[in-house]
Amino acid sequence: MKKKSLIILISILGLLLIGGVTYYYFFKNKDTSSITANIKEATFVNSDEYNITLSESITLTKEGIYYINGSLEDGTITINSDGDIKLVLNNVNINSSNGPAINVENANVVYIELNGDNKISTSTNEELNAAIYSADDLVIEGDGNLSISSNYTGIKSKDKFLMKSGNITINASDDGIHANEVLEINGGKITITMAQGDTDGVDSNGNVIINGGTINVSGQSAFDYDGTGTINGGKVICNGKEVSSLPNQMMGGNMPGGMPRDKMGRRQ
Repeated sequence: MKKKSLIILISILGLLLIGGVTYYYFFKNKDTSSITANIKEATFVNSDEYNITLSESITLTKEGIYYINGSLEDGTITINSDGDIKLVLNNVNINSSNGPAINVENANVVYIELNGDNKISTSTNEELNAAIYSADDLVIEGDGNLSISSNYTGIKSKDKFLMKSGNITINASDDGIHANEVLEINGGKITITMAQGDTDGVDSNGNVIINGGTINVSGQSAFDYDGTGTINGGKVICNGKEVSSLPNQMMGGNMPGGMPRDKMGRRQ
């Protein structure tokens, strides 16, 4: 009986050792730099299409493609859908004084396609708001331009953010672009000018991955991320100087950036 008990004990210890080694190499010691946004690619084949000329705030609930034209002096495009939605912005001008100009309350994936020259601004100072705010995955693409002005954050995704193409210029008093998960840039051109103070040009609570495009950030803190920051391609310019590796702002010199903020916009 003693021999049998000893064999069982040795077997248990062996399993624990194997489990510990596996955990260390595959989880604790895992290289997270290759984790991408991994957003489902919506094809929109046979999707319903809608043409909208803005005259007042609107709420979109049906899956499909929305061609948006016109201007809103003070209003919001709200998305609340269980499906995929694509907004094609055609020389659109939207200003909002009470919340985001584009507000994604719920969706599977939202695509914003840029066509022509578009302008979005917000003067709100509420804690959760941005000129473009998304509670779910957000993708920006297209061949057009987008100018964003915000006295809070420029673009904020509570999920993942992916930029594929387009030309975006952002002036913001808080973060330029913020994602709670992975923030990935594969193409296009982004120019971000930040206000002074506790602000970040590109901010992610997860990884920042740059595979292409040109990112030009001017401000006290160009990048702030809690995971890893990786440049696989493209060009990154921080305050006029091209860099080969992403800097990472450290709050007070020893606290990681990307931390939550309170109602006054201060890091918690």
